[in-house]
Amino acid sequence: MADRIIAVSEITKEIIVKNYHIPPEKIEVVYNAIDLADSVRHTSTTPALTDIWRS
Repeated sequence: MADRIIAVSEITKEIIVKNYHIPPEKIEVVYNAIDLADSVRHTSTTPALTDIWRS
């Protein structure tokens, strides 16, 4: 009965379409956000990960 549905990934969207027979045009994919600066600060003890995020 909703006008639109938000899914967190394309896979989730496909599952909703397949299992609940919702038209795909009613489903928007909105990915979860991540603050890379915050992630780097908390993982600064692992240089390999911080190098990846900085590149």
